[in-house]
Amino acid sequence: MTISLSPDEPKLQPQGSTCYSSKYLADYYDLHIEDWNDAGLYGDKLDTMISQVSPPVTVFDIGTGSGRVIHSLLAAKPRANVRFLGLDIEPHMLERARQLTDPSVADQIDWLLGSADNLESLPVFQNGPPFVDMITFACGSICHLHQPGQGERFFQQIAKVLKPGTGRAYVSVLNMLTDGGEAQAQALRPPFGNDPVASKVLPGILYRETWPRHELIDKVWHTARHIVAFRLLPGGEEQVVEYNVSEREARVWTEADLRAAAKIAGLQLVEKIVQENETGLPETIFVWGVDV
Repeated sequence: MTISLSPDEPKLQPQGSTCYSSKYLADYYDLHIEDWNDAGLYGDKLDTMISQVSPPVTVFDIGTGSGRVIHSLLAAKPRANVRFLGLDIEPHMLERARQLTDPSVADQIDWLLGSADNLESLPVFQNGPPFVDMITFACGSICHLHQPGQGERFFQQIAKVLKPGTGRAYVSVLNMLTDGGEAQAQALRPPFGNDPVASKVLPGILYRETWPRHELIDKVWHTARHIVAFRLLPGGEEQVVEYNVSEREARVWTEADLRAAAKIAGLQLVEKIVQENETGLPETIFVWGVDV
């Protein structure tokens, strides 16, 4: 739930099971994800794709959040013959993605509200296959597909929207959420520890995150997250602007799990990429194709 304790309008707002359902949470997300340095890898893969297929090329960023991957790819170099689709389940994240978009490239991007396990229902895919040249599911986001059958449906969906032969889907898995990662996951703490961190776009806003509970139950990590947005008053007191309480559920995906779900969907593993990043959360990116 989200508890707003600003003096002007004290209120209690229920929050769903997702983690980024307010403008403050979307802003906080950007603070702890900004050091993820996978955009260079995806940019190189996109350049290779552009050199091998006829334009236009379509890139589909699933779990786009505030559009980090898409914005980075467009900022790195002009890519006039590329169309970008950014999908997220959270309206606040998509609104932030729109706000952060350079107006000069806005006509190359469609921001889509929807779920990763129901891609073919999106209006953009109603004109028939094949659709997408390159799919990215970055930052280990597949862990959020924790409900029974949800990840399996996701693989079936990407098999339906990915172009056969040349299309590639880049699915990131955090190393701590796959084979042998339990000790690292158990030791995980909030991204900024116990220290407050200042917003870079909302004047005077600071954030603090605590985890009263963090435990593994049947291959799913359950983390109770308390994220407070607050201001410091002249006397040093904290004025709470928004107090968020949510449950994050993150599934452990073993390589065997991934391969089994992909095989049922008709996907073939093309490549595995081990990727380090500045966050200290290494990932393995599994690259899938159809009729390879």
